[in-house]
Amino acid sequence: MNERDDRRRDGRPGGPEETGEHTGQWVPNWDEDDTPPPGPRQGPPPGGPHGPPPGGPRPPMPPQGGRPMPPGGPGTPPRGGPLPPPGMGHGGPNTPPGGAPMGHGGPNTPPGGAPVPPGQRPPFNGGPGPNGGFGGPPRQQHPSDMPTDMLPPVDDGYPREPELLTHREPLPGDPDYDDTHVVQADELSPEEERKLRKKKIWRRVRRTGYVLAAIGIIAPVLAFVIAYQFVTVKTPEEVFADVKQVVTINYADGSELGKIVPQGGERVQLKFQEIPQVIRDAVLSTEDKNFYENPGFDPIGILRAVFNNLTGGTGGGSGITQQYIKISTGDDERSLTRKFTELVKAAKMNTQYEKDDILTNYLNVIAFGRGADGIEAAAKAYFNKSAKEINRPEEAALLAAVIQRPYEWDPAINREKSVKRWNDVLDKMVENGKIQKAARDQMQFPEDGDKPGQLRDRQDAIRAKGGLQGTKALIQQQVEAELDRNKISAAAIRKNGYTITTTIDKKAQESAEAAVQKVVFAKGQPENLRSALVATDPKTGGILAYYGSRDGKGFDYAKASQPPGSSFKAFVVAAALEKEIGLGSTFDSSSPRTFSASRGSPGYTVTNASRGGYPCTMCSIREMTQYSVNTAFVDLALKVGTKSVANAAIEAGIPSEINDKPSLGLGSGASPMAGIALGSYEVRTMDMSAAYATFANDGMKFEQHFVAKVTDSAGNVKYQFDKAAKPAFDQSNSQRNTDIARNVTEALKPVAKYSTVPLDNDRPSAAKTGTHQYEKEKGSPHNSRAWMVGYTPSISTAVWVGTDKNEILKGKWNAGRLQSAPKDMYGKDEPGWVWKEFMDAYLNGTKVETFPAAKPIGQFEAPATTTSAASTSSTPTSSSAPPTSSSEQPTSSKQTTSNPNPTCGVWPWPSCKPTTTPTKPSRTTGEDPPGGGDPPGRGRGGGNGEG
Repeated sequence: MNERDDRRRDGRPGGPEETGEHTGQWVPNWDEDDTPPPGPRQGPPPGGPHGPPPGGPRPPMPPQGGRPMPPGGPGTPPRGGPLPPPGMGHGGPNTPPGGAPMGHGGPNTPPGGAPVPPGQRPPFNGGPGPNGGFGGPPRQQHPSDMPTDMLPPVDDGYPREPELLTHREPLPGDPDYDDTHVVQADELSPEEERKLRKKKIWRRVRRTGYVLAAIGIIAPVLAFVIAYQFVTVKTPEEVFADVKQVVTINYADGSELGKIVPQGGERVQLKFQEIPQVIRDAVLSTEDKNFYENPGFDPIGILRAVFNNLTGGTGGGSGITQQYIKISTGDDERSLTRKFTELVKAAKMNTQYEKDDILTNYLNVIAFGRGADGIEAAAKAYFNKSAKEINRPEEAALLAAVIQRPYEWDPAINREKSVKRWNDVLDKMVENGKIQKAARDQMQFPEDGDKPGQLRDRQDAIRAKGGLQGTKALIQQQVEAELDRNKISAAAIRKNGYTITTTIDKKAQESAEAAVQKVVFAKGQPENLRSALVATDPKTGGILAYYGSRDGKGFDYAKASQPPGSSFKAFVVAAALEKEIGLGSTFDSSSPRTFSASRGSPGYTVTNASRGGYPCTMCSIREMTQYSVNTAFVDLALKVGTKSVANAAIEAGIPSEINDKPSLGLGSGASPMAGIALGSYEVRTMDMSAAYATFANDGMKFEQHFVAKVTDSAGNVKYQFDKAAKPAFDQSNSQRNTDIARNVTEALKPVAKYSTVPLDNDRPSAAKTGTHQYEKEKGSPHNSRAWMVGYTPSISTAVWVGTDKNEILKGKWNAGRLQSAPKDMYGKDEPGWVWKEFMDAYLNGTKVETFPAAKPIGQFEAPATTTSAASTSSTPTSSSAPPTSSSEQPTSSKQTTSNPNPTCGVWPWPSCKPTTTPTKPSRTTGEDPPGGGDPPGRGRGGGNGEG
């Protein structure tokens, strides 16, 4: 028995059947039916050519073809090292030092150690060979004992180490795989480097954005939670019991203009059941339609309010609960901090009180204007009855309409705006299912009157509540409206007892009231006369004097729209100067003149006011301004463009919209008609004062305002006007802007003296008169409105005189005194003398100021041949410039060929020498009556444009 047999008797593997050494793989000694023997499966011997090392895992099988195996057993060269010589096998335990062949050494080594070509299998060796190998002759084998073909391993048997999510690198095949990460930076092209840098930058930006977004969400929530713990909400009893304090309104010098004294018993606390459902529906529909569903605030409304604060816009998103919080605190500060605190308090109130209670408390304290706080006081102020008696949607809608702007949307202040808002409320009630559409269509705006159910007189309501009296009541109205536009409510003013310092000059206000009373309302004057006066400081934009009506009741004529007549011609001059047409440029003054119209129309005719003619047939702009030549101004307006005239007026200070309607004929992209040259479009007295103030201030325009500042009881400033002036006519060239304004002043300087209303001691002034024709009679020789607008370097004043119903305007004032019989009124009459009386009284004792010299623009002086002492009859010429608006219609297709001579030796032509028999003018003390006016087609007629 040899050594091999001894190993087998010991129970250890020894023969080829047990070990599979002849094949280089492990072949278990199974039965022929391939049923594995019982017990644990036996592996290959330790240290075998293909078995795992003792205690170690099984190495991978070698591939066919004699290729080197990966490391796994003794004698195997490291990865990348040299392969063993042919015949040495794979480096198993039978390979001696030095690499001499020792048996098969591996699966590809034939008996005797002879090498086998790569890729071929050695013949099966069934017998032992030298040195323990199997080099004997082969023996027969059963097919089941034949070795199987070797295949590459599918799996190496080692589990892959899991990847870390935060450090995983993209692999080929991944959607975001980018092989640029394996390229060295110095191997990238410039374009690739740029893309790589951009990619890295955007990655940082995205990550920063994620962080900021997280902070933006978490920080407000955290702040809300913290603030919620500390804020307190006043009880309804505390809010209702707050005593309103006295509000003081002062003149500009700090002296008292008036006080608003709270009256007892004016606020009544109604219960929820006592407030009619129709009032609740109207208020909820317009102020907070989701009141019963929201958490005390409207998130969309809050975002809108934040956006408006950041962009400087107007309008907020406060619901009913937030409005109630604002009233309870009296804080109207325009800041995000106040808005945030208000939101937190509203949310806290929403959890502490029932919705019905919040709505009731809100209606009991909210301001409705007319000095009325709370729904009960409002019902009495507007309809002279209790809120319990309000049962019509029309009445409830009006009360709901004024909540948002109580001192601006009162029907007595701005009827058009009030009616529009009233309609909006009714439409929202229909939208929310509170009233039927058919019933809404039949509703009429409540009529004015003194009976219950009709609108009550505003001043009577205010007078009962401690407001200012007389014409000063209109100043209070303007002050409150201005503060309301600046987000300081009347309720906050009264709750905190603010002191309001206005821009009103005490001397100016008293002088204005005295002048109007002396001239317009003197004993013997017609009872139907009405008047307005507004004076503005050119250097600040502050209103120095404001006179809107005689008793301050009802209508405010200073803010009523009226056609200005020839006083608007100053803006035609400004438009010409902007196009480099100088004061010396000349235009045909013959009258009447027919101007061509568009679309084949034969044209329209314009006639001058003075039938006695003018001392110039071709008048320069300076002359035609002094004489107020209608035909020449229409010619000039058509040459520069009527839209340019409108734009010049807007630049100076005339608003582009009045009562939410486009002014100056600019609606829907249309161009104004030629009548704009004669003042056919409506403006307000306060606007004319502001626009002429821009000329007085060398073209620098301030925003016109009433309020200088507001302070609380401790003297802290809560509001202060601080807006700077801006160039009006040329924002890019300050010198040109100044030159335009000074040239306009140069054209207006002779007018006051020419119109027989010069200021005392020949104080320098620039002015323009104006009248508007009585439009109820076609071709009427009478007027319905008269104006005087003028300025010195320190004050600009506009005066209007008219009637309530635009009747024929007649007055008794003539040359500084009353006469026995009334006569047709012109700008030089009552308006001119009110202007003169006021200006002389206010400027008395002040330093005489002169206007700076005007730097010429274009042709500054008229050619010497354009002015003649007399003129002969000639056929009038039509304008060579076509009209700029296709909407202009002709007055008449018939042309007149007369050109009357001026009357010399009689004012206003004292020095001319006639060449023909003088024609007696119709008036010897002033302007001649108008002979023409604006072309028809204007709904309200046009101006006759007297001088």
